[in-house]
Amino acid sequence: GEVEKRMMASVRSQAIDAMEAYASTPRNEWTCSWPCMIVLAVSAIFWTMGVESGIDDHNLNGYLEQCTQNLLDLTDLLRGDLSHLDRLNLGAL
Repeated sequence: GEVEKRMMASVRSQAIDAMEAYASTPRNEWTCSWPCMIVLAVSAIFWTMGVESGIDDHNLNGYLEQCTQNLLDLTDLLRGDLSHLDRLNLGAL
């Protein structure tokens, strides 16, 4: 029905906005700025793009280093002062 269509349009709009913000916002800040479902979906999209790029460029090790640094940054963020909701978002990753 109409409610379902509006829900899907809303999620799609949020995902598009989050993808645009991903490129211009530090990842730790970006992660805490969007709903959990959007963070998961957009993170998966960018992870897939990174892996494909690493394969195409024959540089998967370089992407591995970037992913490792992202995880270390998230670990530092988790050790800090976060709201309950932000912790749930990060836990989903």
